[in-house]
Amino acid sequence: MIKSRLCELVGIKYPIIQAGMGPFGTNKLCIASSNAGVLGLISSSGITTKDSQREIYDYFCRTGGADPDADPETILRTIFQQTLDQTRESQGIFGINVMVSAEMRESAEVIIRTTIKAREEDPEMKKRFKVLVTSAGDPLPWADAIKKTDLVWMHVVPSVKAALRCKKAGVDVIVASGHEGGFHTSWEPVHSMILLPAVVVAVS
Repeated sequence: MIKSRLCELVGIKYPIIQAGMGPFGTNKLCIASSNAGVLGLISSSGITTKDSQREIYDYFCRTGGADPDADPETILRTIFQQTLDQTRESQGIFGINVMVSAEMRESAEVIIRTTIKAREEDPEMKKRFKVLVTSAGDPLPWADAIKKTDLVWMHVVPSVKAALRCKKAGVDVIVASGHEGGFHTSWEPVHSMILLPAVVVAVS
């Protein structure tokens, strides 16, 4: 069995992270991944598609057991609870991916605030809902809120410059994602085989 520092830090069996892949809901995939012993991630950006992509929004809600007509905090809490309930037998570890670009700031604040509140109110949730992955933006403005918690904070970066921002913010895990990684964050044609060693040198 392959073990790594990631396994020890997060409490997973295998050093694999299931990506967030928004705006499509990964609620069921998160549960399956968590039950399999890897880190399952809830993709949160579907919560923002109510007016622009209604089918995606409805799918996001319903696969999480939530009422699409409920308010965002209630929807998120329902998804968190379903994930907790359906990973209880395996005691799987899970987390959430949050896009923190300037355009998503209002939604990101709701998602991160709800995540922190839900964990603080439920000891089991706090024990197994362990990871917050931020992406598509600057981590530094979020440091004050996140570093007050015991969440394992990961941030996805497309460049060495962004990795250095993570170091300044106190991010726990830097995920270097090159041009080929879904083209979500890297606008320059720098691939992970080049980016990863450069990030390691810059922040180690």
